[in-house]
Amino acid sequence: MKTSDPINAMSMPQYQSHKKVWALKIKAVNSDRALNGSGVDHSLTFEDTRYAPRQVSPEYIQKHNPKAGGYFVVYEDGYESWSPAAAFESGYELMPGEVLEVPLTDARSEYLEIDPVTGLQKDPSTDARVTIHGTPMGEHLEIDPVTGMQKDYVVLSQEERAKEFIRPVRSSYEHLTCRTVTSMGNALAETYARDPGFYSGTYCATCKAHFPVGADGEFVWHGTTEKVGT
Repeated sequence: MKTSDPINAMSMPQYQSHKKVWALKIKAVNSDRALNGSGVDHSLTFEDTRYAPRQVSPEYIQKHNPKAGGYFVVYEDGYESWSPAAAFESGYELMPGEVLEVPLTDARSEYLEIDPVTGLQKDPSTDARVTIHGTPMGEHLEIDPVTGMQKDYVVLSQEERAKEFIRPVRSSYEHLTCRTVTSMGNALAETYARDPGFYSGTYCATCKAHFPVGADGEFVWHGTTEKVGT
C-alpha cells in the first residue's frame, strides 16, 4: 500500500500547526529593469495599500515563483516565503488586533526600524519618536504618487535629539545608483546624527522612491565614502 493512501493516512497521528507568521496578500508581482541599467528589479505590491512595495531578490522569485492573489510570508526566524491563497487561508487566521508594518521596505520607508530577527518593523509608538508635521502614526506612510515621498516622516523628538550626537550632523547624501544628491531637513539630519541606525531606508529626489541605507545600502554621505545609516 502506498503511504499516500487515505486509509493508511487516517491511522497516522495528526498534527496542527502553531507557527506564528507575518503575511500580506500580493496584488502584483513586478519586474522592472534596474535603475543602473544592469539586471532586473523585482518587487511585490500588496492589496493592503498601507504597505509600500517590497523589493525581493531574483533568488526569491526563482525559488518561490510568487503570484498575485497569494501571500508574501515571513516566519519568526526571518525566512521569507510565498503561499497560495487557499493553502494560507485554510491554515492561518489573522490574530486579533494584529496590525504589523512590513518593511517593504527591504524597508523603503525612512521611518522604518527593522527587527533583525523577523525582518519586520518595530513598534514606533514611543515618546522618543514623533512625526515632523504631527501626522498620526500610520497615516504618515501614505505615498504621494507624484513625488514618491511619504505624507510625513518619523524623527526622534527634539528632547532626544538635544542629547549627545554619535555622528556629525549632515544634511546631504548621494544615491550610488543614480549618482545624484538629495538634501533633507534638520530634524532628519539630527536623528541620523543621534542614532545612525534609526532608519532602514531613505528617499532619493531623483528616483522619487525610498531605498535601503546601512552597510549594504545604496547611499553615502555627500563628499564621503561613508554609508548612510552606519
